[in-house]
Amino acid sequence: MITLTKSKVDNTSYLSLLNNVIDYMCQTKEDYFKYLGYRCLGPLLWGYIHWLIKNFQKEDLNKIYFFARDGLIMKKAFDIVNKDERLKSYYLEVSRRSLRVPILWNDPSFINLLTMLSPSKRISLKSIFDGVGLNIIDHIALVRKYGYDLNSYFYRNTILEENRLMLLYNELQNEIILNSKKEFVLMCEYMKQMHVEGRFAVVDIGWSGGMQRFLQKSLGIIGIENEILGYYTGVADYYKRNMNDGKLSLHGYLFDFYNNVNSVDKRSPFVGLYETLFLEQKGSVKNYIRDKNEWLVAERYDYEYQMNGELQEEYYIVEKIQSAALDFINDIEAIEFVKYIPFTPDVLFANLKAVGLSPSRKDLKMLAKFRFFDEGETFSLVSSKSFIYYVFNPRCLKNDLLSSKWKIGFLKCLLKIPFPYFKLYKILKNRN
Repeated sequence: MITLTKSKVDNTSYLSLLNNVIDYMCQTKEDYFKYLGYRCLGPLLWGYIHWLIKNFQKEDLNKIYFFARDGLIMKKAFDIVNKDERLKSYYLEVSRRSLRVPILWNDPSFINLLTMLSPSKRISLKSIFDGVGLNIIDHIALVRKYGYDLNSYFYRNTILEENRLMLLYNELQNEIILNSKKEFVLMCEYMKQMHVEGRFAVVDIGWSGGMQRFLQKSLGIIGIENEILGYYTGVADYYKRNMNDGKLSLHGYLFDFYNNVNSVDKRSPFVGLYETLFLEQKGSVKNYIRDKNEWLVAERYDYEYQMNGELQEEYYIVEKIQSAALDFINDIEAIEFVKYIPFTPDVLFANLKAVGLSPSRKDLKMLAKFRFFDEGETFSLVSSKSFIYYVFNPRCLKNDLLSSKWKIGFLKCLLKIPFPYFKLYKILKNRN
């Protein structure tokens, strides 16, 4: 078992030891993406799984649900590492959308919806429609009636002052409620079918516990007793927005603002890159439908990296990265002495953090154009235009930076010079 307590020995020494072990074991250094998976994602995932097992045993948790889609690679890693037969794990096909939309009827107010959307400072009209489970294309006449279009967006700190948006949303409310109630019935039946009840753990990539909140509320409405303990790679400082419907039990591996106000959000500057590494090779869960045997199954959206029936390059890249990460876990589990080295979460995260915060030219070349999908919108991880363009279009710089899911990469691609980009990122973040 990995010791997760702090050691007096400098983390640098442990990182050096870890990388020596990696270089000894790794057979795929020539392939950039395989090496990225083996060297960066593998150690993080390995440490996270050992931390999960330790916590499950401590809390006497025997029923564990891994959330789709990020949870699939986690469950695969868990099945490699776990030797405790008491720990029964399951894959629960859920998404923010499939859990959020079914409970909107209970409180369809726009203020409540804001707590359910991505915490981004910039909110697109598309993401609002996506958030309530409606297709903006089907409502284009209504959108135009209020002077908006498919590319309209708002800033979170002033969005409640957008009177036209509030009127538009009010016109949608009856449709939102009707659709929500319909989906609620099927979603709850799926949860009963999966025996989601009693005391259990949920596992996901994390941030603020929104999906745990939606699930807990749904089970409460239909009278299913539950005690949910949530385990995540990180719990962000905006978790409080999910506490309005009852207290949540949240636990974070890399950072945990719920249990430690002095935590540091280690993935914020490259959240899109971080999340991409965990992505399942299937579309996101939309809702639940009955199959020919009347069994409730998840209906999925089309996979983002499949177009016109053809799998795109990103599909194969993510597959390579994840396969190599699992290879690392298999390899290191076979080395007995390594299990007794007190690697901390920071050490096991260090290689991925280095790519996210201090990317090389090759890192940017290989990863910058990777597409990222969130709340109905599509972005490149880095989509910066030229420096000259932004000199004459400063407003576009702000919008593009806010939209970027790898802000350090954005800044480095823009300026192209040696510079303390993380410090610049923190200054810009505090100014916004």
